[in-house]
Amino acid sequence: MKTRAASADQVRISIDLYSNSIIPLLAPTTDLTAAATAAGNIDFASGLGQGGTLTDNALTQLSAKIGSSGSGYTPNSRKSYVVLITDGIQNSLITTTPVSGGAFTGTHDPNYDSYTFNSPSYTWDSMETLTTIDHTLCDPIKSAGHTLLTGRVDYLIPTPDNGGTDDRFFAIENLKSFSATEFKACASDPSLDFIAKTPADITLMYKNILDNILLTSNIALTR
Repeated sequence: MKTRAASADQVRISIDLYSNSIIPLLAPTTDLTAAATAAGNIDFASGLGQGGTLTDNALTQLSAKIGSSGSGYTPNSRKSYVVLITDGIQNSLITTTPVSGGAFTGTHDPNYDSYTFNSPSYTWDSMETLTTIDHTLCDPIKSAGHTLLTGRVDYLIPTPDNGGTDDRFFAIENLKSFSATEFKACASDPSLDFIAKTPADITLMYKNILDNILLTSNIALTR
């Protein structure tokens, strides 16, 4: 971004993590070095202090948070791009705090009780549900003028020899085709939905995402 931007303040970026809900990481800034540092310091191993991944709830919170996109003609009216990166599967837990040893205790998550999960879905022990996103929850973001790009890092299923016998893995495998359909419908255009299956694919995916953002951002009127 720093190399390709036409001016130092052309690009402004913010970063939000999410688990059961939005977790703000970086407020909007034109300091791309600070943005890279913030992204590099993300510690996913910490569990983010929540017990699941409810993308639908995060999308609803994000649409309320970001307002409307501008025209892109001035720094005070920036054209906005929203990039949603995920493995494509929602793993929603009834409690917010994971505990070692396989048990989940802690603060009850009201999002779980009030949410109607997309179909198909798979539930275990009345406390964990696997499903896809609901693409209609992307509509308010697009209706507010934001260009929505989606990127999925394909969920790798362990082989049975490596512990891949959990029924959850079979559910995830069954959900992948449904997830692909939902994410294409979530993006502003099907061509703006990307998937990565290998580390090299991840690099290419981000390049394609940046190409779609930056190549359309350097248009200028001349006399």
